Amino acid sequence: MNTEQAPLDNSEQKPGRNAPLDAMSRWYEHRIDEIVPKDLNNFHLWMPFSKYVEQFNAFPDILDKPRIMDSLHLHSSKWAAQTGRQFIQTISDAVDTIPGLRERIEEMQKRGAQPQEQHSHLIELYKLLRRQGYSHYDLVA
Repeated sequence: MNTEQAPLDNSEQKPGRNAPLDAMSRWYEHRIDEIVPKDLNNFHLWMPFSKYVEQFNAFPDILDKPRIMDSLHLHSSKWAAQTGRQFIQTISDAVDTIPGLRERIEEMQKRGAQPQEQHSHLIELYKLLRRQGYSHYDLVA
């Protein structure tokens, strides 16, 4: 995330769905505790047992490549310093710090739960990872 930008005024309203990506990302960066499940977009795709992670794991050449930063600097330096494999492992390790979450994720993945239902169980994990230094964009893009 570009750290040269000044923090937002607390009165600034959340940008709408059609707002520029950098404006939306900047709003999320300063309001971890205001994030609600519907803000988690594709976060569920990074969970253990997801088809996305299973497919990603099938391509070790991609998983182990160094990251390329985006031109808007929406990714954190923490994310950029990791390979895809390390990022997936970090999420998996964080899942295990929340009692019962791994089992809930596995159950939801097996029965094909809708993203919104999954997100309601993942908000605590999202906030934990954000406090560890990941940006909103790292986790939901």
